[in-house]
Amino acid sequence: MRWIVPMALAFVVATPAAGKAGTPIGYVKKIDGTVVLTRAGESGLVAVGTAIEEGDVIESCGESAVGFTLRDGTTLSTGNETVVAIENYAYSGDASTVGLSLHVSEGILEMITGGIAAMAPGSVAITTPNGTVGLEGTHLAVKVEPDDDAESACEGIPPHEHWHVEG
Repeated sequence: MRWIVPMALAFVVATPAAGKAGTPIGYVKKIDGTVVLTRAGESGLVAVGTAIEEGDVIESCGESAVGFTLRDGTTLSTGNETVVAIENYAYSGDASTVGLSLHVSEGILEMITGGIAAMAPGSVAITTPNGTVGLEGTHLAVKVEPDDDAESACEGIPPHEHWHVEG
């Protein structure tokens, strides 16, 4: 039992700084249906409590939705058949080094901004296949029409019995 504390301390010390690959920048709070997360080319089903990292792609399959909260308090909710990529996330005590960039390739995303937008208005951006939305307000909804030729991480995953989980 003596080695548990040193191992736990070693893990905490070795954890990379916020916004770096492998570091949680937020967590899934709600799921309704089947949601897939793709990280470093690997895809898997999302559960309440799943960590979100910079570079992740979150996809709600079919009639599904997901809600997640980032470390700065930004909340994001997707609608049916939505694909959102967390392209950049930086949150610190210095307004010159904060930022959030998302890419919505299809579907509906609703966002209520948190500390990043409060510290540095204009540091939050959402890109779509047709343009970029710069955000300085606090509440936004974006809808992007689907590209019928786009590949989906949801293909081949059987839908769950319709379930709803909140954390």
